[in-house]
Amino acid sequence: MRKSNLLASIITAFVTFTASAFDRESWNELYANQLKSNEHAALMMLQERHIILPDNAEKLYISTQIFRFYSIRKQPYYSQLPDVPTSFDKFQHTLIEALNDEASGNNQASYAKLKNLINQTKVTHDYQSRTLIEYQLCLLLSRMGEHHSAKFYCASVVSHLEQMEDPFIPLRVAYRLLANNYSYLGDYKTALVKYFEIISNSKPYHDNSGNYNDIGNLLVDMGRYDEAETYLLKSLELRNEPNTLPLAKAQIMHNLGNFYLTTDQFDKSQHFFQKSLEILKELDHQYGIALSYISLGKLNTKLGHHDLSNAYLHQAMDMAAEQNNREMKIKIALSLSEEYLARKVYNVAIEYAETAVRIAQNDELPLFEASAHSLLSQIHEQTSDFEKALEHYKQFHTLEINKRDIENQNAFEALDLSKSKLEEELQNSKLVLKNTEQKHQLDNLTQRDMMNRMFMVVLFFIIGGILYANKKTRQTAEKDSLTQTFNRLTILDKIRRHPQSSSGSHKHVLVLFDLDNFKDINDSYGHPTGDIALKHVAKTIKEQLEEKDCVGRIGGEEFLVLLSDVPEEQIWHRVEKMRETIEISHFMSEDHQSLNLTASFSYLATSEKLSDFDILYSILDQALYQAKTNGRNCIVDAYTDPIDNVPHPASKPMTA
Repeated sequence: MRKSNLLASIITAFVTFTASAFDRESWNELYANQLKSNEHAALMMLQERHIILPDNAEKLYISTQIFRFYSIRKQPYYSQLPDVPTSFDKFQHTLIEALNDEASGNNQASYAKLKNLINQTKVTHDYQSRTLIEYQLCLLLSRMGEHHSAKFYCASVVSHLEQMEDPFIPLRVAYRLLANNYSYLGDYKTALVKYFEIISNSKPYHDNSGNYNDIGNLLVDMGRYDEAETYLLKSLELRNEPNTLPLAKAQIMHNLGNFYLTTDQFDKSQHFFQKSLEILKELDHQYGIALSYISLGKLNTKLGHHDLSNAYLHQAMDMAAEQNNREMKIKIALSLSEEYLARKVYNVAIEYAETAVRIAQNDELPLFEASAHSLLSQIHEQTSDFEKALEHYKQFHTLEINKRDIENQNAFEALDLSKSKLEEELQNSKLVLKNTEQKHQLDNLTQRDMMNRMFMVVLFFIIGGILYANKKTRQTAEKDSLTQTFNRLTILDKIRRHPQSSSGSHKHVLVLFDLDNFKDINDSYGHPTGDIALKHVAKTIKEQLEEKDCVGRIGGEEFLVLLSDVPEEQIWHRVEKMRETIEISHFMSEDHQSLNLTASFSYLATSEKLSDFDILYSILDQALYQAKTNGRNCIVDAYTDPIDNVPHPASKPMTA
């Protein structure tokens, strides 16, 4: 039934496109509905739209939507250049590279690539593509905190889209970005007007949960708590609907936790923080988990549960170190300082606040440095060391003055940018946009004529072709693009659905392994060689599997294997064979050096169903840590081998 529904949807979309001019509104509605009910069908719609479109700005926009589809599901997406790339191919490739840079936290590299693309559009007078790149710059600069410059690009995007008869980027998306920047810059009234304008002009299929969430957070900043709660709960109601992405649910629950923490409703705050944390743990969303630990640490500080607060915050600090997230480290250090200040352990409170100052100075983050000096001033005042309190207050005051100067400078720079670039656009954009629109219409008419001529010829073949494409797309969506093993979501789903073992003397075996010292490969030989190593290991393991077995990549260098119905006497030998094969096999680095690596393994064997995989994974994960502790390149039976205590028990919350 699912296949027939998908086939019917695709044929309907195809016939509609060929029989008449493209109806963007209908396509957007169909895509939104498919996204809620059938993600594979939604992805296929994007991919087919990308194939059908000529090389233009809309095709670039669709490629960014495909990237977003994969990235919010924690799947990589890269643009592959053909053997003889066109200028459009290179432009699109650079755009996707910029998005990957941003996703990995390399904002400056992303910004440089996008600015390069802007300059290319000036040369080619491609103002529609320029609008798309400005849209991406608006997103990037907003996330970087450069809100004055972001506002300029957002306003420019809105201006261009409003001049288009049929804008290829939905106007409501651009309006929301602009509203967000008004909010960040403190223009709350204008931001609220924009948000309500978006909601009032919404279609029935539009998802307004994000707008309600933004309005709620804005009203919290304004101190209008009763109204804020109404909008945040409305967002939660919408995101509790079926097929909503779990990450979206976790976000609104975390925001509600912060709201109730701000309003001292601690029971509700804890409820929503814990609900958000449960979802984030299921997704293994490390950044979100760390933020949840920080918030729970702050909550328990207010509750006076100092041991628990300390445990949460230290757990968050460990995760921030693993992620090398400097801003998060500063936030945690400040929270720990506040925690020890509440306990009147002043020397430790001072130590953490000074740590925050050092990190902020090293990374040139004056906003955080100011917060740290303000806190140090409060601590020294409470210890009656008024001289130091005054010294830190002066530093805080100086940083605040500098911040205002920088904000004013940024505002003037944005105004200069707006004046020079907008004047240029006003002189050229109307004529260029008109010509571009006419060319776009001509492309559509030519394409329509060609499609109509071809339609009668290809109709006989299209059903078989679509079924084949459906199968291939589903397989692609299930695979990790680098190793061609199953991705995290798919392997976990297959394990949870796996039936009970067919024989009492046979067992299912779950194997978790992690490559040893993989970071050294990347550091010494480069990430391309690291990718070669991952593909080599995946191929090596797949060669050891039987028909009913499967393997998936669940993290950077971590893999999960399911061996089905293995005779008990063969279990250890099967696992040892995988470990040994990795150890003795070699692969060639990018510069043609022969390399090899090892892996640490944990496994467990059971004849029961695997539906309660979360508990089994926790057991496997502890056993894998034991294998690492034992010296790596070894195997630990998670059920029978001794497992030492989990490290840093004081830093791991019992309730987390």
